[in-house]
Amino acid sequence: MTVELLKGRGKLRRLLCSLLAALMLLPWVMQGAWAAGGTREVKSREIAVVFDNSGSMYDAGNTAWCGAGYAVEVFAAMMNEKDRLSVYPMWPVEAGGKKYSSSSPLTVTPADDLSVIRDMYTPEAWNTPIETITAASQGLASSQADEKWLIVLTDGDTFFENGESMNGSKTEERLEEELSRCNAAENVMYLGIGSVAVMPKVSAGKNVYYADKATTTAEILTKLTAMSNMIFGRDELKLSGDTLEFDLPMSKLILFVQGSGVGDVTLTGSEGKQLNAVSQYAPSYGTRGAGLDYAGVCAVDTSLQGVVATYEDCDAGTYQLSYSGSVTSVGVYYEPDVELSAFLADEDGQPVDMDALYPGTYRLCYGLADKNGNLTNSKLLGETHYSVHYDINGEEQTLESDESGWVEVTLGSSDHLNADLSATYLNGYRIEKDNAGLGWPLDGLTPTAHPTSRIELNGLVLEAVNALELEFLTLENVAEELKIDELNDDEVRASLVVAAERQAIPSCDILSVWKEFKRPRHEEFAEPTRWSLLNAFTETAKKYSPARADQCYRSLTRLFGLDGKPAELWKR
Repeated sequence: MTVELLKGRGKLRRLLCSLLAALMLLPWVMQGAWAAGGTREVKSREIAVVFDNSGSMYDAGNTAWCGAGYAVEVFAAMMNEKDRLSVYPMWPVEAGGKKYSSSSPLTVTPADDLSVIRDMYTPEAWNTPIETITAASQGLASSQADEKWLIVLTDGDTFFENGESMNGSKTEERLEEELSRCNAAENVMYLGIGSVAVMPKVSAGKNVYYADKATTTAEILTKLTAMSNMIFGRDELKLSGDTLEFDLPMSKLILFVQGSGVGDVTLTGSEGKQLNAVSQYAPSYGTRGAGLDYAGVCAVDTSLQGVVATYEDCDAGTYQLSYSGSVTSVGVYYEPDVELSAFLADEDGQPVDMDALYPGTYRLCYGLADKNGNLTNSKLLGETHYSVHYDINGEEQTLESDESGWVEVTLGSSDHLNADLSATYLNGYRIEKDNAGLGWPLDGLTPTAHPTSRIELNGLVLEAVNALELEFLTLENVAEELKIDELNDDEVRASLVVAAERQAIPSCDILSVWKEFKRPRHEEFAEPTRWSLLNAFTETAKKYSPARADQCYRSLTRLFGLDGKPAELWKR
């Protein structure tokens, strides 16, 4: 047997093994324990809110303080798992029995009790110091988050610096200078509250700058929710009565039902199955206001209450919304489960196996893809734009398009294809990918020479099919055993540490797996069994890159004995 034939047979075997590995995951896909197709990057965000609690916010009859606090609480309830929000008050506040200031902000994550925000009380409210913006920006500078956002909420028409009033145009000039400085390092959003609030004009650079004005309490909530959607890559889904319909899978769906006595918020699919919310939170108006000259005169808007219900991993389809209480408004906000994708395809548009990339002419396909890897131009993505930069042996080409598509490329045996792409959708939400982000080799794609030997495909395919049948039988038997073996909390904790040591998961994800095991998003994993623990691992692995996910799955196979060999996780 020639060397070339051996190489050819080995390559085909690797391809068939990859297929077998993918097919082995089908039982988990059917039960929601495994993400089909590609993975979606989950970003972490650090959000700093400059909260204007100056005296004018608490003037008699003014509910701006109440509306701003409520809007921030709702904003916090809509954060993703890895996000953190810090409130930098212009004047010290008391909340939850603790004191906070611009040098010691009130910080919350999605896992915290968010009602501490509505509990904020300002003992002494004075002017509008610009130094609070500086403090918030400095706080962001120390963060290691993927994205940094500075949000300024203020009704001020005159700011103070070093205790001195900046009258006339000085406020606008100084504010524009300070926000421009901040915007060079982080994304900045500015919301002017009331009719007299100054509206600075800042020319955005590489980071986002957005400014708007809210003249009523209701507008504060509406505008800040719109800012939230821009930050998290969401949009509002239009309701038809109480019916929701979308043609894309959603990584997150948020229902915001406002009104008094709201409860029993449910979402039911077309087949009558009720979706399980990952969280339900009831934001409400604050009552404490401010002291000093404002004690007893702070107006409270009791209409500010409702329920924020969050759902994840929703399949495309039609859903029915129901609720109880005296409902005044319903908002539905969605985050499409899409990722920027680029791949080589043949003339028929069929993806080419990278292990079988030979010299020739291909289509470089690009676009936003759903979790099954299918490119989509759904209207729910809003206005889209693609910027495609690629080069072959350093010869750069650029393509701009408002829709997904493809460009023809011709590759020789020694050519290197590199790509750097970006996509914007949903009012400017942006995704960028280079070779590494696309799952390509760091030095680009390079064709290999055509095989020179004939490969006995029939025998290899038959061998693979027989092996596949055996793999399915083995997996089925192991799965049944895992489903009846229960675990206590101590056993689970020990298993998580072992899994991290074996590099199935990074140590930073131990808590994520633990939370999924204790509160699984799929009801069929409610029992504390080894099978449910496996699901907790695979749910967490959805966010990994393809290479990292492959490493995780291989480790889990050994740890849980999915290949029929003794499970390494229990040999302790």
